[in-house]
Amino acid sequence: MGGIRGWMLRHARTFGGPLARTLARTSPQLAAMTRTTRAVTQLRGSSSMNVIPERASATLNVRILPGETVQTALADIERVVDDPAVQVRLIHGADPAPVSPASGPAWGAISASIVEVFPDAAVAPYVMLQASDSRHFARISDNVYRFLPFDLRQEELQSIHGIDERIRVSSYARAVAFFDALVGRL
Repeated sequence: MGGIRGWMLRHARTFGGPLARTLARTSPQLAAMTRTTRAVTQLRGSSSMNVIPERASATLNVRILPGETVQTALADIERVVDDPAVQVRLIHGADPAPVSPASGPAWGAISASIVEVFPDAAVAPYVMLQASDSRHFARISDNVYRFLPFDLRQEELQSIHGIDERIRVSSYARAVAFFDALVGRL
């Protein structure tokens, strides 16, 4: 990548905050990779159009950025709401799994498998947007990698968790090939 964005990416450790804000404006996926996200998934209020509710509630799905915690996410929600009449409470949550090392035999096996199946891809560490079971496996291993071996188009990304969620058969076949290559290296 050229220009100012490319220069900032090459110096990412120096420009963490400004770089994250710049990337967040680029796409929803990059925004989710640079900050904790919140999505309102349920709203409850009045049972009728002409009745003011005595109580209202909103349920949020929160994906916590590595390095942050459930407590920092709750504190940020309380800061944004900024209303003592609104009670913020945790239904359930878990801190994100620690970041796994981008070196060593496990990383090497994943990288080699990616290059074999996706020869045009550049292999680099990144933040996986989906919640995964990695937070459970991190208790027993320092090498818990979150990787989705699908080359998804924008419309496929937008269909995730929707009524018509789907991927192309060719994308599915490449994912199978990736796992076949990875298992062959272990």
